[in-house]
Amino acid sequence: MDATSPDDDAADTLAWVLPGRRTAPAEALKRIQLLCGAWPDLHAAMLVVLATHQELPRDMLAAAIKQFRADLDASRARTS
Repeated sequence: MDATSPDDDAADTLAWVLPGRRTAPAEALKRIQLLCGAWPDLHAAMLVVLATHQELPRDMLAAAIKQFRADLDASRARTS
């Protein structure tokens, strides 16, 4: 029987936050969507996404945040 401690489980669960950790784009998008939903303040959401996904290029992070934040809807921001 191979038992794992709660500390080991927590470390595995949070391993994606470690610096330099590479993840699949689909996995990163799911996490970014959850983070954008968890932080209603735009600036807080942007900082959390940047802090947890430092390995991704900034333009990709910006596109992902735009995709999941209703307050960044381009059609509402346009002026005539």
